[in-house]
Amino acid sequence: MFEFVSFRIENPLANSAATMYLIKFNDRFVVYNAGRNRYVVSTPVSAEGLTADELITSDRVNAWYERTDAYRVIFPVERLSYPSAVQQCCDRGDINNGMRNLLMPRALLDRRFDYHARSIMQDRAYAVVDSITRRIDPDHIYNNNKPHAQFKGARFISGAGFLAMRLSFLLFGRMVARIKAGGTDDDINDVREAFFEIANNYSDEASKAVRSAYHAANVLDDFEITACECGHYENAEDTHDVRDDTWCDACFRDDAVYVEDQDEYWPSDDAYYSDRDDCYYSYDHDDGSDDDNDDNDDEDSNQPIMSYSTNVLNVLGNESGIVSSHFGEFTMGIELEMTSGDNDSQSSAEAVRSRLGSSYCIIKSDGSLPYNGFEVVTSPHGLATHIDKFKTWDIDPAYRAWNTGKCGMHVHIDSRAFTQMALGKFLMFINSAGNVDFIRKIAGRHPAVDEQARSYCAAENQAILVNPKQAVKGKSGERYRMVNMCNLGSREAMRLGLSMDNSYNGKYNTVELRIFRATLKKERLLAQIEFTHASVMFCRVASWRDLNGTSFVKWLKTVAGQYPALVKWYGVRVVHGASKLPSAPAEATCTDAVPPPVSRDYRHAHDQDHGYHLVIPHDNGFGMSNYASSHHLHFTYFRCATLQLLLAVFPYSGDESTIGDDDVIYVHDVVDNVWRLQEDDFNAIIREHNPVYANPPVSA
Repeated sequence: MFEFVSFRIENPLANSAATMYLIKFNDRFVVYNAGRNRYVVSTPVSAEGLTADELITSDRVNAWYERTDAYRVIFPVERLSYPSAVQQCCDRGDINNGMRNLLMPRALLDRRFDYHARSIMQDRAYAVVDSITRRIDPDHIYNNNKPHAQFKGARFISGAGFLAMRLSFLLFGRMVARIKAGGTDDDINDVREAFFEIANNYSDEASKAVRSAYHAANVLDDFEITACECGHYENAEDTHDVRDDTWCDACFRDDAVYVEDQDEYWPSDDAYYSDRDDCYYSYDHDDGSDDDNDDNDDEDSNQPIMSYSTNVLNVLGNESGIVSSHFGEFTMGIELEMTSGDNDSQSSAEAVRSRLGSSYCIIKSDGSLPYNGFEVVTSPHGLATHIDKFKTWDIDPAYRAWNTGKCGMHVHIDSRAFTQMALGKFLMFINSAGNVDFIRKIAGRHPAVDEQARSYCAAENQAILVNPKQAVKGKSGERYRMVNMCNLGSREAMRLGLSMDNSYNGKYNTVELRIFRATLKKERLLAQIEFTHASVMFCRVASWRDLNGTSFVKWLKTVAGQYPALVKWYGVRVVHGASKLPSAPAEATCTDAVPPPVSRDYRHAHDQDHGYHLVIPHDNGFGMSNYASSHHLHFTYFRCATLQLLLAVFPYSGDESTIGDDDVIYVHDVVDNVWRLQEDDFNAIIREHNPVYANPPVSA
C-alpha cells in the first residue's frame, strides 16, 4: 500500500526551509517539495529494502539535490494518511501524479513504449489511483473522467478527433479502391494528397496505420511517394541519398553535409568539419594528436609557435594540485585564438608566453586562423589561477582577435565536474533557443544568429532539450558543437549517460565549451572565463525548469564574491558591498561590442541568382569580408567623398574601376554600424556623386 511521510529540511547558509513529502509504494519511492510545488525525485527510485524513515537522511537529501552539505533534515518525521497529505501540501494533483508514477514501469517513463501502449498503461494507472483515493478519501468531490476513443492506435479525448481520423482513413481507402477498379488519372493525385495529409497528421501517434496506408497505395502506378529512412514520406523526385539511406528534402537541407573524401552526402553527426579546409571529412582531418606525434612535443617545446598537434600536457604537465569533483572545485584549460596584427608572429608568440608564464601556457599554430594567427593553450588550472594570469597580462594593442572573423576561445572543463544530471542541465542552459540573446551577449556570437558560429559551434537539436536526461541521451557526437564531448573516453561517456553509438574514444576527458568569440578586452575575457565556471556551478543547483538568463543572474547575486569580473559584466550589486550599482554594466560599455543580428531577410538585387542579405554587420570591415568569403563572392570598395559614404560593390558589370548598372551595392551605415543593401536604382544616383575605387578599411 502507499505510504506518505512528511519531513522538513533547511539550508542554514541560505536561511531557508521546506516541507518535503516522500511517497513510497513497495520498494520504490518519489519525493515532492511542497514549497516549490515540484518533484525533487519524480522518476521512481529503488528503496533498497529500506523503510521510509531510513530513507530520510541529510546525505540522501543532498544527493537528490546534487549538493554537498547544503541541506539537513529537521526531525521528527511524520507519517500521514492520504487525506492528511493532500490537506497539508494543498495539491491533490501532484500527490496523485506521484502515486501514478510509482505504479508505472520504468520503461514507460523512459518512453520505450509506443504511443498506444503508453496510453493504455497511463489509463490503467489513473484508474487504480482514482479507485484508491475514492476509497480512502470518500468525502472529496471527484470529477468523472471524460470518455475517450481509440482508432488505429491513436487515442482521442474528444469524439470529434476520433471521427476526423476515421473519416480521413476511410476516404483514403475508398480512393485507393477506386483506382484499383480502373479510376482516372486524376484519382492518383487525390490519393497522393490524401496520403500526405494522413502522414502529416498521424505519423507520430499512429505510425503503424500510416505505414499500412502507404503499402496499400504504393502498388499503384504513378503513386511515386517514398518512405524515407529519416522517418518521413516524400515525393520520389525530391528524395536524396545520404550515405546508405534515403532522406526527405527537409531533413537533407537541415542535417546532411557533403563529405569531401567520400564524394557523397552524410548525416552531419557522422562527419567531421575541418576548420582548416572549411569542409567535411569522414575522419577528424584537423586532429593531429596521434600517439606518434607525442614524441615530437619535447622538440616542439623549444619553438615560439609549436605545431598544432603538440599536447600541452606533454610539455607542461598537470600541476594544478586540484582533484576535480562533481561537488567541489574543478580544473579548466583555455584555448585563446588571436593574431599578432602587424607584428611578427614568432616574436609576438614568444612575448605572449613570457608574459602569461612559460609554465602556464604554450603557443600553437592553427591552420584555420588568419595571417599571423596562433593559439594560446593553457595547462589545466582552477578558476583563480586563470583569472590571476589573464588579469595581469600586458596585452600589446597591436594584437587582434575580436574582428578577425575566425578567432574563438574554447574552454575545456574537467568532465569529473559533472554528474549526469548536471551535464544535462548544462547542455540545456547553453543550447536552449530561449537563451540565444543571453548567451550571445557574453559569448559574442551564437549559431542561431551568426554565420561564423554555425561552422564552429552548432547548437543541439531543440527536441532533445526536454529534460536533463534526454539532453544527455540525445547529445550529438559531432565535435563542432556549442558543447563538444568528443574528448571523452568511453568509460567516462558511459558514466555520464551519453549514447555510446558515437564511440567515444578521446584521451583527455574534458567537456569543451566552444561558444566564445575571442576577445582581448579584459572586461569581456575575464567575464567569459568566469561565466564558464559559474555556469557549471549554477547548473549543479538550479532546477532544470529555471535554466535561463534571469535565473542565472539572480543566482549570481548570491555568490557575487566568487566572480568579480562577471559581477561587473552584468552590473550586479554585491549584497555586502556598496549600496549603489556600478555606473554601467561592462556588458554595455565593452568596446568589443556584439554586432547587431544579421537580417534573415534578403532580396535578389538586379535579379541576380544570389539572394543578398538586407543587413550585414560591419565589424570594422570584416563583416562584409566574411560574408563574401562564406558565399564565394567577389567585391570591391568605393568611397563617395561628397556624401561621406563607404560602399561595398559586387561588380556584376565586369569593370571593377567604376560602378555599373548591374552591380550590387551596400552602404556602410555608421549610426547602426552595419552594411545596408541598396535598391537597384541607387546605382544611377550614386554615380552622379563620382564615387572612386578605394582600398579596404585599415582594420579589415
